[in-house]
Amino acid sequence: MVATAALLVRLAAAHPVDGAVATTQGKLAARAGDHPLAAACYAAACLASPDDMVLRVRLSRSLRGAGRPADAVAVLRGVPSSEPQALAERA
Repeated sequence: MVATAALLVRLAAAHPVDGAVATTQGKLAARAGDHPLAAACYAAACLASPDDMVLRVRLSRSLRGAGRPADAVAVLRGVPSSEPQALAERA
C-alpha cells in the first residue's frame, strides 16, 4: 500500500489536473481514514469532472468525515433531484 501511495503522489505531481489520479488518491485516503486528504483529492477530481455526481457525493462524505458538515452540505447543493444518492446524503 505504501508503494502504491508513493506512486500516486508522483503521478499527482506530474499530472495535477488528472481527475483519475485524484480520484484514486481520494479512495485510498478515505479507506485509510484520512478524510482531509480524501476531501482535497476529491475536490481536485471534481474540478476535472464537475458533472460527476458520484465524485461530489464522495467529496461530501469526506468533508463530513473531516468534521466539515456545512461544507459537505454545500457540495451537494445544486445536485439534481434525479440523483438519489446525493439526495440521501443531504438528508
